Amino acid sequence: MLKISPLWAPAVGALLFFSTQAFSQIAVNSAWSKLLHAPDNAAGEFLLDPQGGQHPERELAALLTAIETTALSAGDAHPLCRFPARALWLKENAPTLALPQVVCPKWDTYRERVSATSAAVVFSSYYVNNPASSFGHTFLRLGKESPDGDVVPSLLDVGVSYGAVTNGAGPLKYVIGGLGGPRYITNNAIPYYYKVREYNDYETRDLWNYHLRLTPQEVERLTAHAYELESAGFSYYFLSSNCSLYILQMLEAARPGLELTRHLPFYVIPSDTLKALEIENLIERVSYRPSARARFMFLRKKLSSPELQLLDQVLADPQTPLPLDQSRQALIYDAALAHRDLTYAKQILREDPAALALKRPLLLARSKVPVKSIDPVVIPAEGTRPHQGHGSRRLGLSALEREQTLELRFAFHDLLDPSGGYPADTAMTVGKIKLRHTNENRWDIPEVQLLDIISLRPWDRYGWAPSWRMELGLKEIHQTEAYGINGAIGGAFKMARFTMALMGGGDAHYLAGTPERGRAAIGPEAMLLWELTPRLKALTTWRARFAPWRERITRHAIRFAPTDSWSLEGNLETQEGARRTQAGGALYYYF
Repeated sequence: MLKISPLWAPAVGALLFFSTQAFSQIAVNSAWSKLLHAPDNAAGEFLLDPQGGQHPERELAALLTAIETTALSAGDAHPLCRFPARALWLKENAPTLALPQVVCPKWDTYRERVSATSAAVVFSSYYVNNPASSFGHTFLRLGKESPDGDVVPSLLDVGVSYGAVTNGAGPLKYVIGGLGGPRYITNNAIPYYYKVREYNDYETRDLWNYHLRLTPQEVERLTAHAYELESAGFSYYFLSSNCSLYILQMLEAARPGLELTRHLPFYVIPSDTLKALEIENLIERVSYRPSARARFMFLRKKLSSPELQLLDQVLADPQTPLPLDQSRQALIYDAALAHRDLTYAKQILREDPAALALKRPLLLARSKVPVKSIDPVVIPAEGTRPHQGHGSRRLGLSALEREQTLELRFAFHDLLDPSGGYPADTAMTVGKIKLRHTNENRWDIPEVQLLDIISLRPWDRYGWAPSWRMELGLKEIHQTEAYGINGAIGGAFKMARFTMALMGGGDAHYLAGTPERGRAAIGPEAMLLWELTPRLKALTTWRARFAPWRERITRHAIRFAPTDSWSLEGNLETQEGARRTQAGGALYYYF
């Protein structure tokens, strides 16, 4: 709760002909703290008082003093121009306060350019190939209408996004730096089509638009707050104070009664922030913009087997004659163009001459078919939206023949978890710890997993990408604590409901308390995933390691999730090197 110093209030109140009592009343308004993003540290020119973030009452006093002492001729430099959201707050909370009339060219231009009448939170889907975007990304979209009331195409909206200042750091260094932080995070507002180009086209990521239930007054506050935040810089931490947290704080400033951030744990995952929107009943509707990959897959599924063969021929030679009616010709050419956009997304956006030369003949051939293209409206199945997935945290209790284990996973999905709302054929665990009790009444911690990522990219006739796996942490190897990393790379293949991966991998571990101190080994591994339904899956993994000793581990597991909150698993594990076989079961709770 805000408090105003009794020494400041009379002075400021007298200065502005504003009563001390009224000043004290607005000083304890929690909406003021939300406008300041208190108690977060802010850099730049966002605060008038250096301690305003930790002491919001001092920032309020500094604002009132600055309003009185700054000349009207200051224009954009006047505090009422620099902080339009704070000006709106004063008008609403201190209606008797006579604020001066100031001309604000920069703010007026911004407000006219945005012309927002609606707002949405946009979720850019998971992008595991870039560590900085592995959990997805959220940004704000300010929508507009034309003067006659028609909705303007969304590409002309304005995207407001937070991004960390990396100073040229690569993705891995960016994440590691963001874990230990702090880096500074800044706000920018650019046309929405740049965001579509960056995420939807360049990185082939789906975009989910969560249209918000906001009043015109709240949209006005949000626009004003977005403008004044352009002068701010906040501390950035990859797992806590990130883009998604600040988007929620902006919405809380627009509607002070919202308590979005209280629904989050001490870390912030973008998909969890979407769940917070739903809990607070802020989602009016959800729309979906498919990626280049999703558009191609949509068109591909509409082609018969003979037409797929013709598609192959057209991709090899756009002049290939198509002995089909014009509607089917158009569909094949559209699929071929979508494949070019997918395969050469980065090169086409960079206007690479070689990539454009591959696309141009297809455009010419398509222009000769006078049939309107099918709009590839990919309609996701119910329950697959990001906010509808299971909870990112998981508590597990497992029982094996010789031991019982309690497990806590902080984030966020593995291959056997329910599929809805999460990326297909991708798993990522960050922060998992196991507590074990053996039949000899011994307690220990057999595993602390810092990071575990699996990316399966099935190969097909239209493209390929490597599948890979990486795990980092502490685990028990032959009853010895081992700190290290293991991983593998190879290829995956998909047929019906089966996904099979064949990889070559290696381990490197530091073995505590052993003479050799370390171990390195290489060998093959395989994985077979069978998705009977999104809630019933089976997984078999086999791993062999050679040098300096031989070891083979085979694990079978089947898991059923009757709801998004609970799942049951049965498993069987054989370790040939240790000559040990264990069967057991597990119960998992997602929250």
